Amino acid sequence: MTQEDIKQGETDRLEFKREVPKKDNRYLKTVVAFANGAGGSVVFGIDDATLEVVGVPDDGLRQLEDGLASAISAACAPAIVPAFSRETVDGKTILVVDIYPGRNTPYHIKTEGLGGVYVRVGATTRKAEREQVEELILRGSNRTYDAVIREDETASEAAMKKLCRRISAAHEANTGQRVKVTPAILEGWGVVRKIGGKWRPSVAFRWLSGSNDHFARVQCAVFADGERTEFIDRQEYSGSLIDQIEEAFKFVLRSIRRGARIEGLYRKDSYELPPEALREAIVNAIAHRDYRQHGYVQVSVLPGSVEVVSPGTLYDGLTKDEMLAGKSKLRNPVLADVFHKMGIIEKWGTGLPRIFARCAKAGVPEPRIAVGGSTVSILFPRPGSPAQETEPATQETAKPTLESRSPAQETTQETKFPTQETGPSAAEKILESLKHNPTLTLAELARQLGMTRDGVKYHIELLKKNIGLRHEGPTKKGRWVLPNAQTDIT
Repeated sequence: MTQEDIKQGETDRLEFKREVPKKDNRYLKTVVAFANGAGGSVVFGIDDATLEVVGVPDDGLRQLEDGLASAISAACAPAIVPAFSRETVDGKTILVVDIYPGRNTPYHIKTEGLGGVYVRVGATTRKAEREQVEELILRGSNRTYDAVIREDETASEAAMKKLCRRISAAHEANTGQRVKVTPAILEGWGVVRKIGGKWRPSVAFRWLSGSNDHFARVQCAVFADGERTEFIDRQEYSGSLIDQIEEAFKFVLRSIRRGARIEGLYRKDSYELPPEALREAIVNAIAHRDYRQHGYVQVSVLPGSVEVVSPGTLYDGLTKDEMLAGKSKLRNPVLADVFHKMGIIEKWGTGLPRIFARCAKAGVPEPRIAVGGSTVSILFPRPGSPAQETEPATQETAKPTLESRSPAQETTQETKFPTQETGPSAAEKILESLKHNPTLTLAELARQLGMTRDGVKYHIELLKKNIGLRHEGPTKKGRWVLPNAQTDIT
């Protein structure tokens, strides 16, 4: 450890202590947090407030090590075995206590029981939430939440057959290979299990078949301002996660700016942000989120950015740097496996490098990643937007360079989705409705198109500005006049 390392301060894997406290044993909570996460080091002999190297007495080092080992053994469960090393910085000795990530989670303070489970969030140690404790319990038994079988429920033949058909069709559309998926194959994947002659669903099956799990939803919104105080349009999508991906993707595409160019005899749409990168971000958020968290995947279209927020922090000790480099630890492996077989996920661990490569190829600003205590978000700055409008809500941003990723990662084929047609934009839908009935009011258009009144008003104003749409007569009894020549309507 160098002075330069120390100047960087405490991190998610590094904690400084001036000395071993005689009464305050908060460092033991940090030891537990490191064991529950990605591991870390508690360094004695560095003032955590000033980062001054004060050192520890050389003549008491062996006694200090023995005392720390005894304290950790007596206070923590299951057993945590630390590793000790001594380093010299500025002529002073510091003691490094390394704690390795454990597999017998949840680790906790014995006297507090499972109320004494701690986790590391950034450079702080916090008591784990109930959902985090439950996840650590599953991880300690080598299970995941999505693989849990609901033995008190039944997977209907109709629902299983529908899911089998969807997986088969998607696989053929994306690979060109025809494969017949059956309930027996679903069982082999861990999606269902036959118990007592009846098919029992996994939690993943519930999500894939569209059961009404309250928080297994996606909320999408367009905001008029960067502070998110005024909605222009908003939608909430439930049902099958497969449908949620498609609907959220379509929502974003009809909510961002779109131009057009003519190639031969055809008009080709060109979006301000690469659609493949946006779709990948939505897929990642839905596939890797923590479904125990009481929150939704949220997709926000702001004046200066598009942000996708996924509930739950990184899984199983994965760090932000590892994630950006393409490493993946699957919180929902059954769900991710089905997405992979459908072609929705092309290859595990390549999503973020592919997103950055797509944005670089399109010549748009790099996305920004924020990892908070309970969410992971990716923010896409909209080209030409003010810098102050392009920070993720948590302000924990990272800007990885493309040079740090391998060529293989940059050229991996993009995520596919069975339905490639994005459909007409909101403005196009409004125009089509007005062609058939030019007397429609804003409220009637909103009901007809499933939008908010403010959303319709927003697009109407764009149509007035861009193609000369106008309204004649009284508000409720007048009529819309459409221009004869229509150009780019967005």
